[in-house]
Amino acid sequence: MVRKGFRNQNLDYLKSLNYDKYLRKLGLGKEDHYFWKQVGKSLLCTYVLFGAAWLYNKTSPLGKMVGTMIGPKGIIRTNNDSVNYQKQLQDQKFEHEAMRMWIRMRNEVI
Repeated sequence: MVRKGFRNQNLDYLKSLNYDKYLRKLGLGKEDHYFWKQVGKSLLCTYVLFGAAWLYNKTSPLGKMVGTMIGPKGIIRTNNDSVNYQKQLQDQKFEHEAMRMWIRMRNEVI
């Protein structure tokens, strides 16, 4: 048995602080253990669900496995080349101009 005069002074100081009192004020006491356990479980389930949704999302970086427009390295793959894109723009402009002229002619008749 250690004599009273030779005890470590630091241990007495730490025991006198009574950490449990301060942890209870912060909501981290022994009686809050079940609550924090449930919070941890719910966070884990939430992250699993979000991870599964991300995996099957169209923007997943898995490439061909999910069937996305973005490849595994982030390169956008399209079936249209620049000539075909310009042709589509020209067709859209033509259709728009034809619609404007048709509306103008209809308004003149009325």
